[in-house]
Amino acid sequence: MSPPAILWEGKPDPSVRIRDLFTRQTVIGLAGTAIFAAVFWNIWGTEFLPARIFALVLAGFMLPILLCFAFWVVTSAIQRRQTRYRLTDEGAEIITSVFGFTSTSLTPWDLMNTLALQDGDPGTVTLRRGFDDYQITRYLTAPRYGARKRGLAVQREWKFERIPDARVVHRLISRERIRHMN
Repeated sequence: MSPPAILWEGKPDPSVRIRDLFTRQTVIGLAGTAIFAAVFWNIWGTEFLPARIFALVLAGFMLPILLCFAFWVVTSAIQRRQTRYRLTDEGAEIITSVFGFTSTSLTPWDLMNTLALQDGDPGTVTLRRGFDDYQITRYLTAPRYGARKRGLAVQREWKFERIPDARVVHRLISRERIRHMN
């Protein structure tokens, strides 16, 4: 069996831009941080010792949240730097290597149900929207129950994000999808 023919290969733009940070979660987080800072400032200004202890407990909860946000920003930049996109005669591949672990996702041509172009410099090409099914196994202590499995469906998008030649890739995918449907 011969390896698949590569039609296009590229990498996303790894830079962090300020406008990429302003998602809905970021705005909500900033509003929560501002409210927290106001409450903390008002409570800390009192001479009442239990109020100051309460303010320190609030700070203890808020600091990990801010550290998680900073970790998210850094790891998303690292992940983009370690991601490769590839179009082959079999479909679209997204290959990500982070911290020594490699993940490969192949979307065949017939499963590309959403083809959308978000034009810009860099641009994004959405290939597919769908659900990932995760099986959660929960073991109960009583032996008569055994293991129960619950399905959890998570909506996800497969896309080539922040690529410099998004229009060219979009045209290539459109042409190849038509060719593979016939």
